[in-house]
Amino acid sequence: MQELVTITTGDVKDDYLGIDVALSGDGRTMAVGAYYGDPNNVRNAGYVRMYNKAFENWYMFQQLNGNGEWDKFGYSLYLSEDRSTLAVSSYNRAAHIYEFSNSTSRYELLNTELNDVKEVAVSGDGKVVGVTFTGSGKGSRIFERNGARFQQRGSDFTAYGFKGGIALNYNGDIVIIGDSYWSPSRDRAGVFKWKDENNGGSIQWVQLGDDTTADVAGDLIGGVGSVSITHDQASSNMAKLRAMAYCA
Repeated sequence: MQELVTITTGDVKDDYLGIDVALSGDGRTMAVGAYYGDPNNVRNAGYVRMYNKAFENWYMFQQLNGNGEWDKFGYSLYLSEDRSTLAVSSYNRAAHIYEFSNSTSRYELLNTELNDVKEVAVSGDGKVVGVTFTGSGKGSRIFERNGARFQQRGSDFTAYGFKGGIALNYNGDIVIIGDSYWSPSRDRAGVFKWKDENNGGSIQWVQLGDDTTADVAGDLIGGVGSVSITHDQASSNMAKLRAMAYCA
């Protein structure tokens, strides 16, 4: 344990500490991102601070740092409900996947092969990772863990995820994805389930119901950080959308 905190602050002004935060399901492990931080005097490399709660106090037990100048590590982060898996994105760059080690009581880097990533999400059990990506075509992708690697599950969501949020349920078989630049007139969010639609056909992502759409242009419904799905929805088609304005 390194530090007793009641209120955590960045190292200097404009670190943007708190640009994104995440909690484990039991509310005792917390991750806080600072994507404009300068760890070890590396300009805008970014960092993520990890905290554990002991009794009524929060203690910082680890700091994860970006790889180089302007990496902006910590822009988006997500902690699995069981705290086993932590996903962190560098702004429009890579997603870094960490696994909690019981032997060291620290998060160890597991994978950093997911590139051109903006926002990240992790299933409650830590076995599925979702990302919105900024590469050719833009959109979203879902990955399933296989050993230390993550293999893509299904096809790209090319029509969802541009400047949008993403969230997974506990089992990683339901995903909600926003798209705040869907059309000049409206923004939207869609809910999808990983299922066999044809009883014996191939398993694929199937949309549940219709899109949730904005009332008017500029509402930016489904924007970055603005979608959420309840973790107990492991087998039903119910999902919860938390719509909020997003300012770039």
